[in-house]
Amino acid sequence: MKIPKTVKVGGMIYRIIDGYKFDERTDVRGLADHNQLIIRLGNMIDNNHTRELVFIHEVLHAINNVYNAEGLEEDEIDRMAHGLYQVLTDNDMVK
Repeated sequence: MKIPKTVKVGGMIYRIIDGYKFDERTDVRGLADHNQLIIRLGNMIDNNHTRELVFIHEVLHAINNVYNAEGLEEDEIDRMAHGLYQVLTDNDMVK
């Protein structure tokens, strides 16, 4: 999967910052900033999280913000991201 420079969610265009350096003392791998319309993907991705999975997770946060008024909890977003990533990889849609 190619990580784009921007992604449109509803009428909002989120800019993607790939390789963002988060504080090393946190376990943050990605962050969707809905005020600035920026999705930051960390530069420290571990074995359990691929860049594509983190991207999908943060896009789901953006969708949740635009369409669902933040109605989903973090664990729900995480489960949906893993499920969507599994479907995409099992069907050869992620390279």
